[in-house]
Amino acid sequence: MRQLMIMGLLVVLSSLAEAHDTSSDFDLDALFAGEAFVLSGQATGTQFMGEQISVIDMHLHSGTFENMGPLGQEFILDSIPLPLPEAQKRVIASLVAQMTRQPYAPYSGIKNECLKAGLQHCVLYAVYTPETWGIEENNTIIDYLEDPRNRVNGEPYFLGFASLSQVEWEQQGTAQIAALRESLSHPLMVGIKLAFAHNVEPLDDPKWDAIYELARDLDVPLYHHIGTSPLRRLEDFQDDEQRERYRRSFDPTYLEGAIQRFPSVRFILGHMGFDFNGEGVGRVDEVFRLAQIYPNVYLELSAFGGETYDPDGTIMVDILTRAKALGLVERLLYGSDGPGIPNMLKRYKDRTLSALEAAGYTIPEARAVMAGNFVSVTRLPERIAAAEPEPLVCSGDDGLLDPGVAGRADVDTEVFRARLGSGSKTRFTTISVSLPEAADGAAPVPVILVSPGFQLDRDLYASYPIHLASWGYAALVTEKLQLGISHAAMTRRLRDVLSWLVDEESRPESPLHGRLDLSKIGLAGHSLGGKISFMLGIDLIEDDDERVQAIFAIDPVDDGKGSPSVTPEQMAKVDMPFIALGETLDSTPKHDSLMACAPEASNFEKFFDGARSPAAKIDVLGASHMSFLDNPNCRLFCSVCREGAIGSGEARKLARRYMTAFYNIQLKGEVEYETFLCGACREQDVNENRITFATTNSLCPTE
Repeated sequence: MRQLMIMGLLVVLSSLAEAHDTSSDFDLDALFAGEAFVLSGQATGTQFMGEQISVIDMHLHSGTFENMGPLGQEFILDSIPLPLPEAQKRVIASLVAQMTRQPYAPYSGIKNECLKAGLQHCVLYAVYTPETWGIEENNTIIDYLEDPRNRVNGEPYFLGFASLSQVEWEQQGTAQIAALRESLSHPLMVGIKLAFAHNVEPLDDPKWDAIYELARDLDVPLYHHIGTSPLRRLEDFQDDEQRERYRRSFDPTYLEGAIQRFPSVRFILGHMGFDFNGEGVGRVDEVFRLAQIYPNVYLELSAFGGETYDPDGTIMVDILTRAKALGLVERLLYGSDGPGIPNMLKRYKDRTLSALEAAGYTIPEARAVMAGNFVSVTRLPERIAAAEPEPLVCSGDDGLLDPGVAGRADVDTEVFRARLGSGSKTRFTTISVSLPEAADGAAPVPVILVSPGFQLDRDLYASYPIHLASWGYAALVTEKLQLGISHAAMTRRLRDVLSWLVDEESRPESPLHGRLDLSKIGLAGHSLGGKISFMLGIDLIEDDDERVQAIFAIDPVDDGKGSPSVTPEQMAKVDMPFIALGETLDSTPKHDSLMACAPEASNFEKFFDGARSPAAKIDVLGASHMSFLDNPNCRLFCSVCREGAIGSGEARKLARRYMTAFYNIQLKGEVEYETFLCGACREQDVNENRITFATTNSLCPTE
C-alpha cells in the first residue's frame, strides 16, 4: 500500500509540475507544511482587448473521490491513462481529488487555482445527487465559506449555491425544503443548484414547485443542469419509457411551465443544453428560444467549451455569436464546471475570452458576461455586505445621521463625453458626475474630485461619488493614472477636468448648469491619486486660486522617483485643511521581490508629519492598501498588496465617515459634524480599536 501511495503522489506531483511554468516555484517542504502555492509572480489578473476586467467563475465542485457515486467513480477511473489495476487507480484518484478538489489544499487547491486564474470570486456548489462528481452537503459548503482562509484582500472570496436531496421526496420533501431555507439564510449562499438529469427526475413534475416558491420568497437565482449528463447515455436505459423519463430530466422544454408560473424566479439554464455524449439530443436552440421569450431565463457557459468537447473553439464562438445576435448578452453567465485538473480554470477562462473576442464582443459586453451579469442575478453586493460585520453606527449629537452611511438625498448621475486639454494635448474621455437630484430653487452644491490610484480603474471607486452625492455634493472619479505619464502631467490632467467642469457648468443647456458651487471644491484621492490631489492643491495655491478648500487623501503614497516629491519638500505650501487616512499593513512588501504598496518612508503619515495647515491622520487598523476599493480583489495590481485583516466594507465605511464629516465641516460649515471628527463618535471608533487618530494645527478646535 505504501508503494501505491508513493506512486499516486508522484502522479499528482508530476501533473502539478506540468501545470506550472518553472520548477523553482514548486516546493515540497511548502507542500507538506500546507502552505499556499500562489506566489507573487503567479497571481494574475484578466485582460480583455487590453483592458482589465473582473471574472467570476460561478460553477465549481469540491469533494472527495470517496463521496462520488459509482458512475462518477467509474468515469474518473477510466480517465486515468495508466495500465494499473483498479485498486491502484483508486488510490491515485483519491490523492488527486484531495489535492485538486479541496478549497484550501496547497498548490492546486481550488482557491489557489482560482487565484492563479485571476478570478474575482469562485462559487462552490452543494451537491446531493448520488450519481455525479461528488456529494457536498450544504453545511460543508458553509464551513468552507466561514473558514478564516475565505478572505482575499479582506473580503469573502468563495460563494456558495445550496442544494437538497430529491430522494424519497414524498416523505422527506418538507424537511428538505426547510433545510434548504436554513442554508440560504447564510449571506454567502447566493443561489440554488439543481441537477435533475443526474437524478433522472422529470423537470415538469409539479411537486418541484416547492423549490421554486422558496427561490421566489428568498429572491435567489436557481441553477438547473440542462443537457445530457456525461455519465449517462440514452442507450444505457432499458426501454423507451425510461429513455423518455431521462429526456424530461434534461430537456428545457419541460421546464417552461415552471418558468411561466414563477416569473420572478431567475432560472439559470446550465451548460446551454449541450449534448455531452453526441447523441443528437442537444437543446441549445431550445435554451435560446426560452431566453428570448422569458426575461427571467439566463444561460450559463460551462463545460462544453473545453478541449474535450470543443477542441478548435468553434462551438463556443458560434454560441456566443448567436447570443449576441439575439440580444441576449445580458443573460449570459460565465462558469467552468471545474476545477478538474491543475490550470483548468485558467485555460477555460482564456478559451472563453478568446471566443468572446472572435464573436465580436465589446469590452463592456465581456465584462457583463464574465462577472457583471452574475453580480446582478445574485444581488451580490448586498449579499457580501450582509456577510460583513457593520461598524458601530454613531448617531452623533442631536441624532445626526452617521456620515458613513448613505445620506438622505436621491442621486442623479449625468454622463458626458468630455473634451479635455487643448491643441496637441487634446483628448476625449467619458466623465460621470453624481449629484443630488435636482430640485427647483436648490442651491448649487460643492464639488469633489476623486482621483484613483496608479493603474486602477475608475470603476473601483464608483461608490464614493454616489455616497458623496447622497450627502449633497457633486462628485466624480477622474481619469485612470497610467504608466508613462509624469506626476506633473497627471496633475495637469486633473486640472483639465476642473477646467472642463467650469466650462460645462457655464453652458445653459448643460444638466450641470446652475448646480455646481465651484468656489467650494474638495480634492480626494487614493494612493498616487492622493499625492496628485496635493500637487493640484499646491499648484492652485501658487496661482492664488482659492477654490480648493480641503483635501482628503486615502492612503496617499509619495513615490518621488523621477517626479516631484511632495513630502516633506512641498507640504509647507499646503495652506488648506487636510486629512490623510491610511494604513500601515502595507508599509512593508508582501514579497521580497516587490516594493511595498504603501512604503513606510512615503506613506500617509509622512504627509501629516509635514503639515503646516490644520490636519489629521487616521490609521484604519487592519486595513490594507486596497481595502478602500469597491473591489479590493482587482487582481493584477491588487494582488501585490497584502490582504486586509478587516473587511473592505468596514474600511470603506470608515473612510466615507471621516471624508463626509470633514467635507461637511470644511465646505458647508456644518460644525455639528465635529462630533464624528473630533468628538464622541470618533472616540467610539478609537475605543473599539477601529482607528488611531492624531491632529495638528487646530483641525479640532479643542485639541
